[in-house]
Amino acid sequence: GGATLLGHALGGLRLALLCGLSALYLAVFNLWADAMRTLSLVIITVPLAAATGLLLGVLSTRSRRAESFLAACFDVMQATPHLAYLGPVAVFFGFGPVPAMIASALFAIPPMARCVILGIRTVPREVIEAGHMAGCNRRQMLWRVELPAAQQTLLLGLNQVVMQTLAMAVIASLIGATGLGHKLLFSLQQLQIGKAIENGVAIVLIAIVLDRLTQAWARRVGEVRH
Repeated sequence: GGATLLGHALGGLRLALLCGLSALYLAVFNLWADAMRTLSLVIITVPLAAATGLLLGVLSTRSRRAESFLAACFDVMQATPHLAYLGPVAVFFGFGPVPAMIASALFAIPPMARCVILGIRTVPREVIEAGHMAGCNRRQMLWRVELPAAQQTLLLGLNQVVMQTLAMAVIASLIGATGLGHKLLFSLQQLQIGKAIENGVAIVLIAIVLDRLTQAWARRVGEVRH
């Protein structure tokens, strides 16, 4: 019911039906508990990755040295395969839900940081000049002018963080992530194809619902701002 109401509030009847039917699928196939574990991983990881990406993106726009260094790091991180994140994390932090969360967050930081950089640098010059005319200092210019003006781009970056975090749900189960990813991996290892399909469809439905909700939120923010 909560998923249906949230979907209706953000995107109308179609999104409400999508959210409601997806939640119903999880309940009917007895996947609710595992789905909530996967969702809890996303809910905890996304704010950490988004906040870190925001800070690194802002730092890149304020320092050329930091920009050149972080740009190289982001290129390497985005070119690195998913599985390659698990090795160093397992060595330094061991196995369990927390190392899985750290690996997911590291994988999701670069898209957010790049969206922050793009958003800040595409703020219209007129908006910047208006901030200067209003007497804003550097801190006020960032938090009251540039970031609000780039809000829609930042929300798209948040959408990418959600998708990248959920994409690691199955792979992170190799180092201890619980939930649907772990169940899917176990089903594949046991050649239980039917259960594997059920878990895979559940992960896809969660990804679609979160993607549609964040996109609807971004569109709504843009409409309110206009």
